[in-house]
Amino acid sequence: MEIKKLISVISQTAALYGFLGWFYVILIAVFVPQALPLPLSHLTLWIRTDTFGILSFIISAIGFFIWRLIE
Repeated sequence: MEIKKLISVISQTAALYGFLGWFYVILIAVFVPQALPLPLSHLTLWIRTDTFGILSFIISAIGFFIWRLIE
């Protein structure tokens, strides 16, 4: 029973933070679209802002799917 609760909490957290990351990129796309191909941060030159949005959406969708599957 504890494993089910742990997986539920982890999947809810992934769904929430994935959605927030995706929403952040949506706001950038609406207000500053020329920033999408730029790196996400000066500390993470290997990931672009638009790629971060795609990954955030995938993490959010998988987290939500697992959460609803377990509940």
